[in-house]
Amino acid sequence: MNWSNRATVADLATDGGAIGEAGGPEETTGPDDPVYLAVALRNAGSGIAVLHGWHFYPEWYREDAYAPLDGFRRQTRDLYIPVGDIGFWQGAFRDPEDARYAPARKVIEDHGPWTVELLYGAHEGGHAMCHPVYHVSPRPHGRAF
Repeated sequence: MNWSNRATVADLATDGGAIGEAGGPEETTGPDDPVYLAVALRNAGSGIAVLHGWHFYPEWYREDAYAPLDGFRRQTRDLYIPVGDIGFWQGAFRDPEDARYAPARKVIEDHGPWTVELLYGAHEGGHAMCHPVYHVSPRPHGRAF
């Protein structure tokens, strides 16, 4: 995969959806359509990273405590990031009846800041770990993050 082509990465939603302008970090379309989220990542660790799950905060979250494990959403597909390389995380809220859908949709449509906490492990197995939180802060309307 050509990581310099952000649009290529953005078209990987399992339901055929795409994310934003040339791989932008978020996208909504119609009133009940999925809310897509994505963040570029770099693996600075010594092993292949495997992303297992995520927890979304529809605000700028600054607490030291991690979300409880049962609060993480499982990834639909395995996302691997090689040692010293870049990759991505993606998530989506697809069900308008999900209690997390409306707050996620609102913060994305308002171009507000949001936070995602990632659950990951090494490709050899072992226990999962929480990654420090990623904060996403938008630029003015119409500009990429």
